[in-house]
Amino acid sequence: NQWFSNVPKNNLEIISGSGNVKNVYRSSTKHVYNIKADTDVLIKENTLYFPGWNATANGKRVELSPDKKGIISLSLPKGTHALILNFEDLPNFVISKIISVLTIFVILCYSLIIMFKKRSTYLQKLLRSQR
Repeated sequence: NQWFSNVPKNNLEIISGSGNVKNVYRSSTKHVYNIKADTDVLIKENTLYFPGWNATANGKRVELSPDKKGIISLSLPKGTHALILNFEDLPNFVISKIISVLTIFVILCYSLIIMFKKRSTYLQKLLRSQR
């Protein structure tokens, strides 16, 4: 696969412009960096873009977009930035998760009710036969 034939050495790379990047924290849904941009910079964060990713620099929302390979990219002006990329589920996904959990709960409750009714019926028949 030519898109991912080379594993990136860094999680975040400055594609154009100059500056320094410090990786502060990284989890599957949150990436935090300190960036000192000597000039305006174009940054590639080596994570595949998916709706739900958002970015803030110094607390202000930053526009991000996928590049040609689907990797998150964004621009920052000259200066020092605390960049946070955060993934949050879209409302549709949250609703889907709630429906899934509720469905599992209803099926479990229904199964328990059926099981106890059958058990109760079996016990009643057993008691009648012993009389």
